[in-house]
Amino acid sequence: MKIITLLLHLLLFISCKKDTVNSATAWLDKKIELGTDTNGKIISVYSYQYDQKTVYLVNYEVKCCDNFTSQLFDNQGNSLCFPYGGVGGAGDKKCESFDLEKTNEKLYWKL
Repeated sequence: MKIITLLLHLLLFISCKKDTVNSATAWLDKKIELGTDTNGKIISVYSYQYDQKTVYLVNYEVKCCDNFTSQLFDNQGNSLCFPYGGVGGAGDKKCESFDLEKTNEKLYWKL
């Protein structure tokens, strides 16, 4: 009986621990799972080091040339900027140094 109780407690501890450990990119996995957002259909996601942080560039398939073609997010899922696309093709100009300072490009997901 003591062994069964011990095993049940161990199982409960392990299952609770898994439930409380969240992936740093759970928000991104959910976004990819949805496949689209207000900017369009997601076609790829890359991770980079930028401004001494891990960031994620979500690329979109857009239907018109005046839409943003990508969006940069921090590790918590907060939008930082739209580096590419838009009317002039240069994004929203909120992170103009992105192309010069980004390093360590890694493919996270691709359609």
